[in-house]
Amino acid sequence: VYLTYSFTVDNVFIVALDTYVNPHRINQAWLNQQFHNNNQQHAFVFAHEPAFSVHHDDCLDDYPTERNVFWDSLTCGGGRIYFTGHDHFYNHARIDDGDVNPDNDLHQFVVGSGGAPLANWDGNYDGNNSYWMPQEVFHEKEYGYVVVEIDGQNVTVTWWKRINEGSYVNDSDIFSYNSATIECFQDGLSPNAGYLGTRDTILSQTYPNTNFGGDLSLLVDGDDPSGSGKDLEALIKWDISTIPPNSYILDACITTHITNKTNDTYELYEIMEDWKEDKATWMYYDIGDWQVPGARGSADRGKHLGPFSPKKTGTYKICLNDDGLDSVQFW
Repeated sequence: VYLTYSFTVDNVFIVALDTYVNPHRINQAWLNQQFHNNNQQHAFVFAHEPAFSVHHDDCLDDYPTERNVFWDSLTCGGGRIYFTGHDHFYNHARIDDGDVNPDNDLHQFVVGSGGAPLANWDGNYDGNNSYWMPQEVFHEKEYGYVVVEIDGQNVTVTWWKRINEGSYVNDSDIFSYNSATIECFQDGLSPNAGYLGTRDTILSQTYPNTNFGGDLSLLVDGDDPSGSGKDLEALIKWDISTIPPNSYILDACITTHITNKTNDTYELYEIMEDWKEDKATWMYYDIGDWQVPGARGSADRGKHLGPFSPKKTGTYKICLNDDGLDSVQFW
């Protein structure tokens, strides 16, 4: 215990995290800096405790807010896999993020199969999972080990099960993926601590000449104030100039923190005008007028990028549709 470190081997970056100096938590600030300094293609992180409870109740989900930040940082750090132990069996779970695209989900591998007495499992991931939904890929109450093979961009993870002394087979769980470069954009965090490229504001039909660029939260509503039928709209954009030219965009998602849930569905659109955070209102995008107030004209809005409907509070991920990916590609 009490060991947190990292090292590289060829094009692989490996991070070991201690979860006992601060029980059931990791050193997130240190991990963020490690990811920032890393320039290897593949990243793997391991620690003793699972991020999502399988058998033991005590794990990183004892502090779900910190666990959520950690899990999101794995994505931004280029990871697809989190290796862990604690539970004495083999369990491979895909951690479904709810965006209907399993290919971008992270995977948790519990490989607690090195020799301690094996444990039973009831088949449920019933810890505090936040908005994620762990899905069983494979489970086995056997001794064994996992081998990770790297071939350029390609990764293969193979479970080797012990069948008798000195004899192992790999006929049950093999997971493969191709590693793409992941870029995340969040002020003060990613791509680096100095990033301040996010701009956002609110357009209020009730206060059509008021700018809300200094507000700390974004609001979207179809009836504000209640009973008026007037709209609140949110604008947000990022400086993504660090993405290398000629890159091909495979996926683009926006991660939000919802404080007021809704059963309504809202829509995302590309904004065509060069709006300014400290100037945009219901009537104006800068010194010029929107074609239609509320940025509703054909010259104001471009492609439809997808819907969002956060039905519970907490972390909510919005992934863009194909037109959205085309828009990001163009940017």
